[in-house]
Parts: sequence; structure tokens; C-alpha cells
Amino acid sequence: MSDTPYEFPIQEKTIIVPVTLTPVPLTRRQKIRAGKLARKEAFAKMTPEEKSEYLKKQGEKRAKGRARRAKHPNTNARPYRWAQAVGNARAALEKMQDGATDLESAFSELNDIKSEFEDWQGNLPESLQQSALGEKLDAIVGLDFDAEPDFSDIESTIDEAENADLPLGFGRD
Repeated sequence: MSDTPYEFPIQEKTIIVPVTLTPVPLTRRQKIRAGKLARKEAFAKMTPEEKSEYLKKQGEKRAKGRARRAKHPNTNARPYRWAQAVGNARAALEKMQDGATDLESAFSELNDIKSEFEDWQGNLPESLQQSALGEKLDAIVGLDFDAEPDFSDIESTIDEAENADLPLGFGRD
């Protein structure tokens, strides 16, 4: 026999040593499983009336959740972002078209004034045709303000993007 405190002499008697167990905290997954099991057991013990009331409340909770999610759409979802981008493109196109209308009216005004300069150049005497005044009038009369922007291609591309059938992903297509 040795003198260490952990060795016990072997005898015919059973020696009971008190052991203190420290509780080990449950993991999150173990807590979830325990909760599911407890709910399943509690549901099994319910009467049919209690079961129908429980299922009714669960349905109401789910409906509230769906309504809340419908009010606040997932702004990170691709379809939502796609629709936002198409809306932004359409708004930019409308601004461009409005700007083009403003540009066309400004060009029309410039053409009206340009025609006055053309009349002036046409009535200019021969001696002033080669002068600095004549050269300035030539420069003004040589300007072209008839450019009209064409937005039909851009608009058709935006229409195609808006009507695109987007993939939902993860087997939901």
C-alpha cells in the first residue's frame, strides 16, 4: 500500500465516493432541440380543443409575421434591387427626355437668332465680307443646331429589363 490519498485498498466492501457534478451549460442547438421536444410532448398531451386553439394561435402568429414582412420588403433581395434599378433607369431616362425637350427649345431659339445673323451676313457689303465682322458671322452661320437625341433604343432596353423574368434561385424557379 502506498500513502497517496487516491489509492484505496481493495476489500470486499464497495466504497462509495461522493462526486460533485458541475452542470455543463447547454449549447444553443441543444436548447432548441430540448424546446422542440418539450413542445411536441406538450402537444401530445393536449385535448383536441386545446390542440385546435394552439394551432389557431400559431396560424395567427404566422399571419402577423407575413404581414410584417410584406410591409418591410427585404431590400437586399436581388428582385427588389433589380426593380429599384429599373425604376432609377426609367427616372433618369425621363429626366434626359425632359432635358432633351429643353435642349430642343434652346436649339430652336438659337436657330431663330442664327437666321437673323444669316440675314445680316447676306446684307453685308462686299467690303466687309473679309473683315473680322464677316469672319465672326461666318463662324456663327456655320454652327449646326439640328441635332435631335434618339431615346427609343434606351427606352426599349429599359422595357426589356423591366419585363425580364428574374431567376429566384435555390430551386424556387
